Amino acid sequence: MKRTAELVIGLIGGILGLFITGFLFLMLIFDPYIYSNDADTQFGVLILIFVYFIMQSASIVLSCFVNRINNVVYGITMIVIGTILLILSMFVMFIPSLLQIISGCVAFRTLRNKENSNDIQY
Repeated sequence: MKRTAELVIGLIGGILGLFITGFLFLMLIFDPYIYSNDADTQFGVLILIFVYFIMQSASIVLSCFVNRINNVVYGITMIVIGTILLILSMFVMFIPSLLQIISGCVAFRTLRNKENSNDIQY
């Protein structure tokens, strides 16, 4: 059986997170005085944005391989990624993190094969 729900929810969360990360990066590049006049603070924010980018990319890759990996591993990993992003981002990544956590929670369900003895298989 396919895990389409986890795939779609995880992809939407990851892609939305990448858009928000890109927007944060553009804000830092074009208006660096929003964060601080200190270069060390701007470098720290740049590192944090890079961490967001890596974690969002990992969630997209995991979502693409949801049908090929163990559902428990996928669920735990997506919940951890979503929780870390939610804590690190101070609720800037609230919606992508929430979607990733939901995708991880949905992955714990067991899929049942629908077999009907009346169907003829060719």
